Amino acid sequence: MYRQMMQLYEQGQYQPALAPAAEIVTRTEKTFGPDSAETAASLNNLAELFSRLGRFDDALPLYRRSLAIRENILPPDHPDIAKSKARLAQLIEARTAAEQLKAAPNPPHPPAPSAMPRPDAATQAVLDHNKAIAEANRLTAEAAQFTKKEQWEAALAANLKVLALLEKALPAGNANLAFLTGNIGQLQARTKQYAAAEASLRRAVDLLEKIRGSDDGDVGMLECRLADVQALQAHGSEAETRYKHCLAILEKTRGANDPEVKRVIASLGELYRGQRIDPASLPFAEDPLAGPVGTARSLAAPPGRTAEPAELDKVGQLNRQTSDLLVASRFHEALPVALELQALLERLYGPENVAVALNLDSLARIYRELGQPADAERAAQRGQLIRDIIRAGSRGESVKSP
Repeated sequence: MYRQMMQLYEQGQYQPALAPAAEIVTRTEKTFGPDSAETAASLNNLAELFSRLGRFDDALPLYRRSLAIRENILPPDHPDIAKSKARLAQLIEARTAAEQLKAAPNPPHPPAPSAMPRPDAATQAVLDHNKAIAEANRLTAEAAQFTKKEQWEAALAANLKVLALLEKALPAGNANLAFLTGNIGQLQARTKQYAAAEASLRRAVDLLEKIRGSDDGDVGMLECRLADVQALQAHGSEAETRYKHCLAILEKTRGANDPEVKRVIASLGELYRGQRIDPASLPFAEDPLAGPVGTARSLAAPPGRTAEPAELDKVGQLNRQTSDLLVASRFHEALPVALELQALLERLYGPENVAVALNLDSLARIYRELGQPADAERAAQRGQLIRDIIRAGSRGESVKSP
């Protein structure tokens, strides 16, 4: 249904797109709750369609409700809040202009150009600001389409234009500039401009640290992306330091079972393997489930099984894909990927392995989000059983499977 709505929207068929958009709002409210991020996004999409049709009075309450939800669940400087405020301001401005035009009498002759008053400096500054924000929003939507089609160079070019506009329109300490610069860094990495990507991501990390502090979760995410780029350039020691720091932040702010935490642990393990470092020699905790060393030890193939390099690459690919889809709340797409990863992990490492348990955590979350509580409970219970078996084994004990 979402795909149908987007196809109609992209074709300019806004009226036919209203029905699926309204149905998506109903479903998201039922599935995720009336005050969820998913509901806010669906309200925003429906409001945009009404706006495109000139039905400003229908669009306005939807935009306001979407903004209220985001202000309630997101930090004050989150980019989605800034976008919602900008779009609401544009809608109010458009509605006011339409009402003024409708109320104005038709003069017999158009006024001479010299009779038109010039705006003062303050008014002109506001008009220029609104124009820049509107163009930035247009380019952002364009960049999103390029990204969706994996046209990385076009997406990068559009985002660079957005940054140039917003650097003039927004104050230097605005967090949106940090997030946008981070996105540009990731696109530069996609296009193999690694030195430029590293510079952009360093700038993004530095800017957001000044605004939120070094232990903020979003700072940790940006720092992980910077570590990825450093690892790609074989800057091993710098990447290791970054990975460890961002891992500590993310474990504190998102929990040890978060998909991004698992991805960082896997990336750190890949870095150690590339440097021929024995993870068991590193000063981590001794608990078999605590930190990168436990994961690295438990990822050894059991006796009688040999993991080929291509299979390990496939594990990393599926793990990252699952993580990205979960972060984007795309649970329907995440389910088949996580199931494929589960089958591969069990074949490579056996059924009682910490990697299997961690992926079961992801599956449990996906099932919960998709409204399948029985499947979620089975996955969660099995993951916990594997943990109990591993912990008991480290103490020379045994656990019976139910």
